[in-house]
Amino acid sequence: MGFVCVTLIGLMATGLSSIQKSNATSVQSQIIQEVINNTQGASYTTNYATNLYFDDEGTAVSTTGTTAGTGAIYTASVTSTVACIPTGTSTVYQFLPADSQLLQIKIKSKSNPSVTNTFTLVWPNTGN
Repeated sequence: MGFVCVTLIGLMATGLSSIQKSNATSVQSQIIQEVINNTQGASYTTNYATNLYFDDEGTAVSTTGTTAGTGAIYTASVTSTVACIPTGTSTVYQFLPADSQLLQIKIKSKSNPSVTNTFTLVWPNTGN
């Protein structure tokens, strides 16, 4: 009976860890969608940079004033760079048209500060 209990307790710890990782991945997906929605509604600029703050459920929290980031678990740092893509070899790059750029989104979590997930997307100039 003791061996069975010890095994079940070990499996519970592994299961809880998997659930936490799955939840974090889900929340980060929501954050990425929020950032995409923000950039689609924003005026196009070549020097786009911002920090966005989110709670443990992926809901945006205040980004202005002295309360910026209060209650935030996740921080999404967004920066823009000239858009270029590799062409065949790792040392040759082809630049995308001047009306697009790459947005790099780095998501950090207070609960796991040693891990930063980075996502990149192309932000085209749609005339906004």
